[in-house]
Amino acid sequence: MIDLAGSNLFSTLLLTLAAISLYPAVTLIYNLCFHPLRKFPGPILWRSSRLPYIISLVRGNLVLDQMKIHEIYGDVVRLAPNEISFTKEEAWNGVYVHRPGHADPTKDPVWHKAPDEMPQNIVTSLDLERHARFRKALSTSFTETSLRNESPLIESFVDLLIDRLNELVLSFTSEESSTIMDIFQWASWFTVDVVGGLALGESFGCLAISELHPWANTLNNFLKEWCDGDAKKTLRPDFVASFMKDNVAFHQISLKETQSNLAILLVAGTDATATSISGTLLYLVQNPEKLSKLVSEIRGTFYREADIKIAILHGFLYFNAVINEGLRLANPVPGGLPRIVPPGGEIYADTFVSAGTSISVRSYAMSRSEKYFSCPNEFHPERWLPTGIRPYEFENDHLSVSQPFSIGHSNCICKSLAWAEIRLVIARLLWAFDVAETGKRLDWTKLKTLMIIQKEPIMLSIKIREGIGELRKAA
Repeated sequence: MIDLAGSNLFSTLLLTLAAISLYPAVTLIYNLCFHPLRKFPGPILWRSSRLPYIISLVRGNLVLDQMKIHEIYGDVVRLAPNEISFTKEEAWNGVYVHRPGHADPTKDPVWHKAPDEMPQNIVTSLDLERHARFRKALSTSFTETSLRNESPLIESFVDLLIDRLNELVLSFTSEESSTIMDIFQWASWFTVDVVGGLALGESFGCLAISELHPWANTLNNFLKEWCDGDAKKTLRPDFVASFMKDNVAFHQISLKETQSNLAILLVAGTDATATSISGTLLYLVQNPEKLSKLVSEIRGTFYREADIKIAILHGFLYFNAVINEGLRLANPVPGGLPRIVPPGGEIYADTFVSAGTSISVRSYAMSRSEKYFSCPNEFHPERWLPTGIRPYEFENDHLSVSQPFSIGHSNCICKSLAWAEIRLVIARLLWAFDVAETGKRLDWTKLKTLMIIQKEPIMLSIKIREGIGELRKAA
């Protein structure tokens, strides 16, 4: 009996070890030969295992690798055993816009789900009804009317930014000389201060002290004051005032949900905007003729610095073309927004995809595709000019392919605020300073990416504009 028991145990161990050793091989065979997505093209290693995807992600090469895969295998490719990627223009509406008679895909929990102990917010919520509740409550804070009310506060922070940059130049050089600055660092301090001012009614002081602020404590203190009734007495026309006006006693969104949503807006509303400002300015200094044209437009229009206002800047054709081109090439969220196909499967861009599949539209790959853009990797703001004055070589560009803020019910809720900040910072900076490339050229396409871009110092040469003292005195 003892020998028999020992023999059975040994046999069980052997079978277990055999099963463990065979499992990867069986999984690979299943993924390649029997999986519902087996007919979709893609590199064999990526189709058979998630491992190449993970390695590419960890190395920061995922966005570039995905673009290369699409260039080789086409507009609809399989990036992993259970993931399909699109670079078809019509996929934007199929994946992210509600279609009557079709079930909407939900956010992929791998990328969006918050830890269990963390309250849900507009970014992490996987439930469509909860997301709609958050968006409805927050959307009143991002209307054009709200932006008009918030403009003086935003403009005051740009005043401070320009003052601090003046101090920076003069602390290292004379007024006639240039110095080097990290534009991403300064843009980050600016955007954090702006969102802090709009969300909490007070600046984080990043521009004043030239460093980022541990804002979590300030957020907690603000919400405590709101519960105690103190904040209600001193609210300014910021976006929390608009939001809280319709959320008395937190009846629409709970206190914890409010805290989570404000926290995610502080993050999402700062990094992406700072990235957009930095990327656009980098491409401008690397294309001096485009920079010169924009500087002429800004300085030729505004004699007085104080006349540069948010409400005016949206009407400048070339300026807005520059920003659109900057957003196309320096998309702050290039990694795509993964969704999960609903039960029963669904058709996207004329392609049926089985239920449970992770799908996304690769905006970075589309924005740099020769299929959609002439000279796709070059900085040409002229492609965004109206049809009548757009250069011939860009007449067939598919401009709607570039969607840096995404589209549909999950698009960036801060889009109007981001545009206002980008326009104002660039206009004021180019009015007051001469900016140029430093000796070392940074290639934006070489920056590592996860879902967002891992920023490196983005150094620009900055010099106080000649004759600015007389201009300011005259004003």
